[in-house]
Amino acid sequence: MDGFGFDGGLGIPAPEAPEQAWCVRRIGYRWIASRGQKACPQCAALHGKVFYYHPKPGQPSVADMPKGQLHLNCRCTREPITEVKIPGVSNPQPKPYMLGKVEARGGFLFRLPGLNSKSDIPIYGRYGGPYWTGGRDTSHDAQPDPHAYDVPGEDDLDEACKNHDLCYDVHGRDCLECDRNLYNELNALDPDPPNWTNPPATQEDIDYARRYRNLAMGLFWI
Repeated sequence: MDGFGFDGGLGIPAPEAPEQAWCVRRIGYRWIASRGQKACPQCAALHGKVFYYHPKPGQPSVADMPKGQLHLNCRCTREPITEVKIPGVSNPQPKPYMLGKVEARGGFLFRLPGLNSKSDIPIYGRYGGPYWTGGRDTSHDAQPDPHAYDVPGEDDLDEACKNHDLCYDVHGRDCLECDRNLYNELNALDPDPPNWTNPPATQEDIDYARRYRNLAMGLFWI
């Protein structure tokens, strides 16, 4: 596959090197009850359940996923789960504070399924990725934790992600201006991470930073 492939509306640009072809596809949906386990029994029973397009034995199929609302005034939503792969690219190593929280696959770092996160987008550093703030999953926090920002980002890319998280805390997760600001910050970074003011620490980190910047710019292009 040349360039990139995707399913589900993710416009992720292809890397400059043709041997690092992207493959991004939607593999299923996660059911999210508006009140989580505190929802009505019918909704709570489905909360966090994942339905797959191509299920393995024992996994539920998208074909079996409820269509529409379960009942009057039902506020459940379904969030897409995507899979990102770059053939021929080695997986990054999780940082010490990520141990027990993430796994490496397809050239990216993802939260462990047991965290029951609302997002399956790859994570970066302490602040890169939806609901990933301060080096942990925050998808089910009742309120933003101001101390989550006490630790600085690992590099300039991580600091841009930190600014984006702070913007969401103030203006809400549907704020397009926050997304636009993140894209502009990422676009302003030199494509070669060693040239950043605060660059990644190792060559492996540099490779991952370059890859993640491309991914994030594709996701937040407006």
